[in-house]
Amino acid sequence: IACWDTKAPTFRHEAYEAYKAQRTKQPDELYAQIPLVQRALTLLGIESFSLDGYEADDLIGTMATRAAKEGWDVTIVTGDRDALQLVSPRISVLTFKKGVSDTLLYDEK
Repeated sequence: IACWDTKAPTFRHEAYEAYKAQRTKQPDELYAQIPLVQRALTLLGIESFSLDGYEADDLIGTMATRAAKEGWDVTIVTGDRDALQLVSPRISVLTFKKGVSDTLLYDEK
């Protein structure tokens, strides 16, 4: 599963107007590539999800914890270290140390 942010404000923006206000906007070239990546994922049989009002991280966390409760072993692949709070017996997090080939797997150990 791949999860995506939308342009819509999230509940965090509604609770705190300055949420992520200092964050630098990513280059337009990055955003232009997203539909291509989504199309490639579809061709590979990987579903994409997004939901207005929620960040992709919220969706990832919800799906990961639900899948773990149903008995699935889950690996979250992300560069966002906030996902480490989800590590549990059935959820691990694979992060990037440098580039996409140098990774680190966090598990309960």
